[in-house]
Amino acid sequence: MTKKPTMCGVSLDDLFKDNEFGFEVVEDDENIKSIPPFLVREVVDWSHIQQLSKQELKDHLVEKRIIERDSIIYKTLLNKANEFIILHGYEYDPFYIVATIISSDNSYNHVSIAAIERQDESLFILDIKVRNKDANKGYGSLLMELLKTNAVQHNKKQITGDLTPEDLSDHGDRLVHFYKRHGFEVEEFGHYAKIKWVNLNQLRD
Repeated sequence: MTKKPTMCGVSLDDLFKDNEFGFEVVEDDENIKSIPPFLVREVVDWSHIQQLSKQELKDHLVEKRIIERDSIIYKTLLNKANEFIILHGYEYDPFYIVATIISSDNSYNHVSIAAIERQDESLFILDIKVRNKDANKGYGSLLMELLKTNAVQHNKKQITGDLTPEDLSDHGDRLVHFYKRHGFEVEEFGHYAKIKWVNLNQLRD
């Protein structure tokens, strides 16, 4: 039985109240490969845009080249910093999720999470990408909770991943805190660690 999509029981207020979100930080490079080549040509009043129907909103975002025609919109929200956040991806790849963040001055950034399917019905996290200036703002939590939601919808047994020596030496404490906060087990082996989140719905089934 397909379950109604949720944000895994985590309220948006809870996602944004704690700024200690440790996830992978990359340099402020305008050519990060995982960031879609979308351009914001014009942004209008986002509070008004939120009142549009889902199809009208998608048509508007496609017209403004914020998302692509074959994208799907999972959720939109305004955060406490008055940033308009669009969580989107592709129906054919529910485990690649992008958050496009548009600020009140019409500047924008993208953060993303990518995981691949394995033959044992699990997911393996390839990467979480965010620029330095976007770290510790709760975007990674939005991505992770949506990834977990999609994993439940697609009956994935668990989500796993690796933390490399480079990860742990650079921002290891934040990473461990981030994954534990989202229900992951973290098993450390010196300068290396494995992470695992188990889909409890699968265990009950």
